[in-house]
Amino acid sequence: MNPNLAALLTELRGRPRLALLVVVALLVLIVEAGLRVRDARVTLAEENSRLASQVARLEQFEAPDTWRERFEGLEALNGATERRLWHAETSGLGRAELTRYVERMSAQARWEEPRIDIAQPLPVEGVPDLWRIEGRVAGFADPLAVIRFLNIARRDARFFHIIQLQIAHPAGRRGQGNISFAVFLRTGATA
Repeated sequence: MNPNLAALLTELRGRPRLALLVVVALLVLIVEAGLRVRDARVTLAEENSRLASQVARLEQFEAPDTWRERFEGLEALNGATERRLWHAETSGLGRAELTRYVERMSAQARWEEPRIDIAQPLPVEGVPDLWRIEGRVAGFADPLAVIRFLNIARRDARFFHIIQLQIAHPAGRRGQGNISFAVFLRTGATA
């Protein structure tokens, strides 16, 4: 036996409290090691479960039928979105058409003396032949005229995005309305 170990055992036999302390310390270390091993197993099991679910999702994406279905769904969505765009040969003609449309809407809504401002079309970055046109109609209008205007815009199959809506109807005075809007215009042969 190792002389150092023999000296330690002799010391521990002579001092029972020290021996008890060493035994308790060894038990604490063994319990701590067991807990760490258990925690590591739980962590590994959770990681394994997460990776298995990711693999299952990736396998689902890999299936050719899934991609075909997704592509067909995107084509249908793209077609529906394309039909909601405004169409014209050029952005200038699209702006003129939008001006006439807003004038007709204002007349149908019985908007008094509308001021119609249609901004210059701005190209949509990264999308060829797609333009954003913002506009505003303002003037004297009772709240019902503004609501009628919004209903006409809502019923149109084309996209007409309301950016801002203001209605003021002070007591004893004519009401005022202000609607800011935007549309998207596709130019070219698809018009």
